[in-house]
Amino acid sequence: MNYDVKKAVCFTGHRIIKESLDKEALKNVIEKLINDGYCVFLCGMAVGFDMLCFSLVLELKEKYGYIKIIACVPYSGQADNYGRKKKAEYEKYISVSDEVVTLYEKYNEACMKERNRYMVDNSSVCVSYLFRTGSGTYYTTRYAVEKGKTVIYIK
Repeated sequence: MNYDVKKAVCFTGHRIIKESLDKEALKNVIEKLINDGYCVFLCGMAVGFDMLCFSLVLELKEKYGYIKIIACVPYSGQADNYGRKKKAEYEKYISVSDEVVTLYEKYNEACMKERNRYMVDNSSVCVSYLFRTGSGTYYTTRYAVEKGKTVIYIK
């Protein structure tokens, strides 16, 4: 898919979602980005924040039919160890994605980090649900800041 990186948003966040996360407020952030002209959303497809964001963008796509969702998959078997329910959700989201980018055929030590860098490099805004250092989310958020991307922190 060819698109303007300046109009693209990526998501990074933890697999565990605290009860305090206001999903409606997160949806409002995404909708504001759409109203500000952002129309491509890159999702990393991990359980937790990634899949939550995918579901919210998918809901908003009903209202804003022109927005696109790109599933950014670190390796082909990403969902192999997901539980039955999460795996079914993952497969549904893959099937309705406007594009699926798979970085590696098999798991390797670098695949998650490479997926995260890919998403940051191919967007101009990073929506980050960060509450713990020393994590992939921390690394990705720091990388986005270093690359001069706009980072929106979600509480």
